[in-house]
Amino acid sequence: MTECPYLPEAVVVAEVGKQSREEWLRTRQQGIGGSDAAAILGVSPWTSAYSLWLDKTAENPLPSEETAAMRFGTLMEAPIRQTYRELTGDNVVEPRYSYQHPEFPFMYANLDGLILDQDGFAQAVLEVKTAANPYAWAKGVPAYYVAQVQHYMAVTNLDRAVVVVLLAGEDIQWYEVPADKDYQAALIKAEGEFWQSVQDRTEPSLDGSKATHEAIRKTWTADSGKATDLSAEVLAVIEQRKEVTERIAELEAEKRECEAYVMKALEDAEVGTFDGRTIVTWKEQTTNRLDTKALKEAHPDLAAEFTKASTSRVLRIKEAK
Repeated sequence: MTECPYLPEAVVVAEVGKQSREEWLRTRQQGIGGSDAAAILGVSPWTSAYSLWLDKTAENPLPSEETAAMRFGTLMEAPIRQTYRELTGDNVVEPRYSYQHPEFPFMYANLDGLILDQDGFAQAVLEVKTAANPYAWAKGVPAYYVAQVQHYMAVTNLDRAVVVVLLAGEDIQWYEVPADKDYQAALIKAEGEFWQSVQDRTEPSLDGSKATHEAIRKTWTADSGKATDLSAEVLAVIEQRKEVTERIAELEAEKRECEAYVMKALEDAEVGTFDGRTIVTWKEQTTNRLDTKALKEAHPDLAAEFTKASTSRVLRIKEAK
């Protein structure tokens, strides 16, 4: 078994740099990583427990869709780590290993960095982030990243983590997160229950997150012309959806009424103040949009060349007879 010189007592399961893309995706299915922790706790803005469960139970590894923000974050990881090293003088290394919890083997950790003590042993986890929206960090490390580093500290048995973040592409800040044993105990329990549901193929409960909605949409393709009999329970949910839709319409109308009242109060003023503070603005804004109709009429061949067809399943609820 490979030994990590910085964490000699850690359980090393792979050298990350030696894995192919396919091997890395397969490894992700074999346990729970730090980036999965927030979804399991229900605090991730991107992933839900249900969508994560579908990923873990898929017959073949599901390739993750790499966004521009994800690519930028990967490219910036090394320079952010180096900048932190220069600003603090900390001895930072990038471990190229995948670690496993010694007691709970379903827990894995791939780390952005480790901060070493004077003897060359790890004393803290280093996690590197980029954030387009600095306001999300106004109160410190967001909950979804706290879950990630607590997971890492549980796996490595380190008692602190440092999260360094590049805010809006121009400001580097770092935050220390101490190990919280009570938090970690609750996290390990939740992850253990989730992992058991993966092994048992027991679906988690559905939720209203976009991640769950999109995961279900992408999992099943339509079988043309196929029909299925719905249960009374599904009919009740359809009726519930109808009632929710009606409430949303009522709330949207109430929202527009509030906005109309504010706009009437502003009249031709661009800024509304109260006690010397700006409360609301109502300013002209110009938006440039491509006139696709005119483009098709003037340059039909060019429009056809850059027209991309997309297929998706559309859910339409009809009135029950």
